[in-house]
Amino acid sequence: MLTSEIPFSLKDRVILCIDFSGGPYVNSYILSLFKSYVNINVDVSNVLTSETDLYLSDQYIEYQLINQVIWLKPPTPLDWAELGEKIVEIKQRKYQSGKTK
Repeated sequence: MLTSEIPFSLKDRVILCIDFSGGPYVNSYILSLFKSYVNINVDVSNVLTSETDLYLSDQYIEYQLINQVIWLKPPTPLDWAELGEKIVEIKQRKYQSGKTK
């Protein structure tokens, strides 16, 4: 990794949007949980943009072609595992797309 020409800091970064219907207090709570649980090159925002890689919410957005993780109640360890798997999947896809270019 140290001698590779692939910019891992860019290819490894995942942009996550946290947007729960409970509003800013719920989003802030989930964000604080997230920061204590995951810290591996993931940028978190509460705004969905074209750069967003993963959407975390309690409501599915049908018209968005984006990876979504939906938590209908406070997250369980299985919910966190699913989120982690999605993040790894996105990182692997980004790495593979960088390898072929």
